[in-house]
Amino acid sequence: MFKVLSEKPSSFPISTSYMMSYLRAPDEDESLVKKIIARAFAAFADYTNGCHAAPATFDIIYDASEVITRYATELPVRPLRSVISTLEAQNENGDSTELVPFSVVGDKRFVITENIPSDAVTVKVVAEVGFTEDTIPDSVLAGIEQMVVHLYSCRGDCGDGGAIPDSVALLWAPYVRYYL
Repeated sequence: MFKVLSEKPSSFPISTSYMMSYLRAPDEDESLVKKIIARAFAAFADYTNGCHAAPATFDIIYDASEVITRYATELPVRPLRSVISTLEAQNENGDSTELVPFSVVGDKRFVITENIPSDAVTVKVVAEVGFTEDTIPDSVLAGIEQMVVHLYSCRGDCGDGGAIPDSVALLWAPYVRYYL
């Protein structure tokens, strides 16, 4: 079993001032545009089956007996980009032993190269996910911009329940993760 402790995105790789200008929105709509940007990033995560575009940090706690050192362990969050900033085994007394990830395979796996100490109870992974302004792919950004425009223009009145427009779905399609 694992437990995910997650944070909200620290920021979004698209600024409110940029979207305010893009939308030609009046200053009084700034808080609304901020909320719509967050909703557009959440729509991307939902549409792609949990891939995160906005930078966020996830703390994941595994039962040490379930982490195998020779095989890839799958992260329960499905980032597009991941950095394992912390990987450590913890015993019952709370003492930690730093472990070294052998590699991050694809966008969601890690392998521990060292043996997990025999007294370890949990393994803690801190994974940083998402994109920055410099690394976000153009198609993801364009889709988010279009989604913001769609949500702003409708403001809940489109009758489509906030469905993702086909033009946005085409831009995001390469990032969808499928399960077999």
